[in-house]
Amino acid sequence: MSKFGLSPLDAASPKAFKAIRSAITVESLEQLTQSDARFQKAETGHAAYAEAWALTTYLMKRKRKEFMAFILANSTNPQGVWEKPDKQIEKRTRVFAETIGAPADFKKTMESYFKRIR
Repeated sequence: MSKFGLSPLDAASPKAFKAIRSAITVESLEQLTQSDARFQKAETGHAAYAEAWALTTYLMKRKRKEFMAFILANSTNPQGVWEKPDKQIEKRTRVFAETIGAPADFKKTMESYFKRIR
């Protein structure tokens, strides 16, 4: 909470919310859950960060239990162990689907959540 009684989410500009809402697609959510590639490119990094912020905020507010299960499942990975990218994608997709669900299943509720925020 800020000194004005607003959370960082509430304090964000309506223009930013509109941009995030229009940018998020099922495909972009799936890409976020599968790899970090969009964060590593200058032309997609800003959008990926905004979408990841929106996804994380939504999950923390509306699917907290599932989100914590997702974090716990990923925290059990051995550190410093390299996996092939296709294995990483497969594993991330499976863990996300098992703990939270498929992005296509909650995109509509995520959109309605952000529409209520002014």
